Amino acid sequence: MDNNEYDDVFQRACLIQLTTAVWQGSRQIDQHLLEKINANSDWLRGRKYLIDPEILLPVRAIAGQARNAVAKYSYSFPIPSVYLIPKENLAGIDEQLQDFQIKFQTEVMKFESAYSDARYQARQVLGKLFNEALTLI
Repeated sequence: MDNNEYDDVFQRACLIQLTTAVWQGSRQIDQHLLEKINANSDWLRGRKYLIDPEILLPVRAIAGQARNAVAKYSYSFPIPSVYLIPKENLAGIDEQLQDFQIKFQTEVMKFESAYSDARYQARQVLGKLFNEALTLI
């Protein structure tokens, strides 16, 4: 492929970057605690949920839907989170991403309003495994 062919690709398509991140709401259980449970902790691994994971599902879902929508209209590209989009699809993708942003912000606000109760519930369920510092976001 010569330089003219590369130039032609970028006349017809554009690179965009879409990165999403959602707090996982879980943490690896301390290895020392696992050793107290079982002397052979090499065989025992674990995570604890800091809050009910169901509360974060809608936020994660919107982020995933946004990535899938962009990927649907993109050509393969070797760099993660970077998409090669045909220029004729850019306006539609931009509109979809704006809609996803509004939905995402709405779900985050719902999460924020439920967060205090979720921490209280986690404190009750986790007992001694509850750590106030890990649930502060």
